[in-house]
Amino acid sequence: MVYFYTSSEQLSKDFAFLVRSLGGTDTIVKKQGKYCKKGYKEYIECNNYYTHNLKFNNGFPFCSSKKHLSKVKQRQFGPIRRIVKIEYVGEQECQCIKVSSPDETYITNDLIVTHNTTSARIIAKLMNNSVGNPIELDCASRNRSR
Repeated sequence: MVYFYTSSEQLSKDFAFLVRSLGGTDTIVKKQGKYCKKGYKEYIECNNYYTHNLKFNNGFPFCSSKKHLSKVKQRQFGPIRRIVKIEYVGEQECQCIKVSSPDETYITNDLIVTHNTTSARIIAKLMNNSVGNPIELDCASRNRSR
């Protein structure tokens, strides 16, 4: 496991962006900083700090230091991205995206890799308790503005 600590909120956000842009996952925990002065028994609160727990696929060279790389434990599984919540937000017209990639994968906001059509079918089936089939519309060919 690899950790990174900072007390700068902006550096924390920028670091998370960098890790995710390289294909890793980054779990961030924000905590209240505190320290104990010599001779005192009570803690003194100071700035917040951010702990980053990084996960990369095994063998990914996320740093050039052999010393630091030697401390990294190899994982059985790489980083996992998953859907943790689905909320109904209403019915609206939408536009599906298709890219010229063999697996039709693209990256969307916050660098989340998306398998657009397959994920949509799975989610639709889950939300409908596996009853019936989702209706798929080819929005590009049904665009009235042409």
